[in-house]
Amino acid sequence: MSDQESRSVATATVVKHVLLIVAGYVIGWINGAPLWGALIAALALLGWHIYNLIKLRTWLKSKRSGAIPYGTGIWPTIYARISHFRERSSVHKQRSRELEDARSEFVHTLPNAAFELNEQFEVLTANAQAMELTDDAQEQLSGPISNHLRQPAFIKYLESGDYADGVILQSAQNPEQTLQCVISDRGREGWLLQLIDITQQIKALKIREDFVANASHELRTPVTVLKGYLEGLADDELDHSMEGPVNAMAEQVRRMEAIIADLLTLNVLESAGPAPTDNPVNIAELLKSIHTDALQSKHCPSEFTLNIESSAQVLGDEVELRSVITNLVSNALRFTPQEGRILITWQDAADEVELRVEDNGIGIHEDDIPRITERFYRTVPGRNRHQFGTGLGLAIVKHALARHDSELTVDSELGSGSVFCCRFPSSRIRRG
Repeated sequence: MSDQESRSVATATVVKHVLLIVAGYVIGWINGAPLWGALIAALALLGWHIYNLIKLRTWLKSKRSGAIPYGTGIWPTIYARISHFRERSSVHKQRSRELEDARSEFVHTLPNAAFELNEQFEVLTANAQAMELTDDAQEQLSGPISNHLRQPAFIKYLESGDYADGVILQSAQNPEQTLQCVISDRGREGWLLQLIDITQQIKALKIREDFVANASHELRTPVTVLKGYLEGLADDELDHSMEGPVNAMAEQVRRMEAIIADLLTLNVLESAGPAPTDNPVNIAELLKSIHTDALQSKHCPSEFTLNIESSAQVLGDEVELRSVITNLVSNALRFTPQEGRILITWQDAADEVELRVEDNGIGIHEDDIPRITERFYRTVPGRNRHQFGTGLGLAIVKHALARHDSELTVDSELGSGSVFCCRFPSSRIRRG
């Protein structure tokens, strides 16, 4: 019913009531008691409405699905409106039940262990995999999810409020099972918690790490033997025609040694946890030392500047941080021409401290930037300079920075140079 119709019905009802009271007044006036006539008419109207209210109450309590009660005046309209809202409510409840069933069915069809949680992280439902994982029956899976997954790492993840990256857990029922826990926001519907079994991926990663470590160790022996023979040959007086091949072999052996060393370093970094936070590293002194060494390089450009604007120290591993700086500087040296420019800056940036290595060298194509920290990945210009590096430097930088709660960002344009930047958070900084 529209607002205009509602006003019309209300007006008609008021007019009818006024006319009935006036009629009572006239009848009373004819009999010499006009006020009594009006009062009796008003009481009759009141009694009629009380009767209909009682009938309405009875209908609402005991005949919720029955026919609309008969009435006159405004009451049929009231009954019809209530019946309409009741039907709408019934439809909405039915739709709500269907949606609830659909959500529950969705959770039960997921291939991973899944919990449907409300906004307070209390369990609403869970699939069979979740029940098997927690060793609980469906009726026992209720209350806060922290009652069922009590691992400290999960509790910390739950309280953090940052659910983007998930957290790795060991199954309480099977210590050899590794799970990735991910919480997804479903808005007003609450949260979806999934526990993904990544045991096989972890095992594959461990196999790869073991293979790289074992292969690298095994390669060291033949490379060392070759290096020894080549050094012996270099000390002897060689025929002029043999000097070139022997020197080339010696260079490749040195490169192989560097690759093996970088592979072992990278293997350790990938499997290690966060770097220690009780050892302050003087980055300014490291930069001065590396800058002095780089000035002696044959690849050093005409303009190579060190700009130290911060005295902050980084809490972490000195060897790894030296490796980060060395690899970034070496990378800039390799891809900057002799007439080019390199600028290294150590500066404060709000609550953080920033290390920047800028050059105006050959630059990087935007399609290559997301991949330059992969093992052995080389850009097209980089392939032409492969003899100067192992192809693992930026991968080492990436993992070493991750251990120090930082990451490498790259801003580059092909032909215009590059800016490599890493920011260390306040939790990793000691000032003064």
